Amino acid sequence: MQNKNVIQLYNTLNRLSKQMHRFSHKADHKHGLFHMQSKLLQLIAKNEGIIQRDLAKKMDMRPSSMTEALGRLEQLNLILRKRDEKDQRSMHIYLTDKGREIVEDTVRSEEEFMKKFTDIVFREISEEEIEEMLAITSKLCKSLDTLDLKEPKDCSEECCQ
Repeated sequence: MQNKNVIQLYNTLNRLSKQMHRFSHKADHKHGLFHMQSKLLQLIAKNEGIIQRDLAKKMDMRPSSMTEALGRLEQLNLILRKRDEKDQRSMHIYLTDKGREIVEDTVRSEEEFMKKFTDIVFREISEEEIEEMLAITSKLCKSLDTLDLKEPKDCSEECCQ
C-alpha cells in the first residue's frame, strides 16, 4: 500500500497543475484564440512552410484533427495552406501577415503575463526551494517518461498499482 503522503502529494500536484494550466491559458484569449490555436500559430511561425503531417506530429495531434484546426485558422485568415509542387499529397503551412502580427503580439503578451504570473506564484518560495522543486519535478518527469514508453494496456500494469 502506498504511503498516504505520496497520495496526498500526487493529489496536490495534480491540483496545482490544473490551477497553473487554467491561469496560463488566460494570456492566449486576447485575440479570441484557444490555447491550442495560439500554440499552433507559434509553431508555424518557428517552422514557416512546415508540412501539415509534420505539424501534426509536433503538436501530437491526429491528422484529421490537424486538418480541422488548420481549417479554422485559414478561415480566420491567419494561415495559408499550399500544396507541395513535387508531392501533391503534402500541404505546406504559412502564416499570413495577420497571423504573424497575432503571433508577435501573443508572444509579447505571454512573456509579460508569465513574468507577472510567476512572480506571484513563486513569491513565497526561496531560490533554494525553487532549485529543489526543479530537481524533484525533473525526476518525476523522468519517471513518467519511462511509463509513456511502456504504454500500459490495463490496470494490472506497474503504473496503476
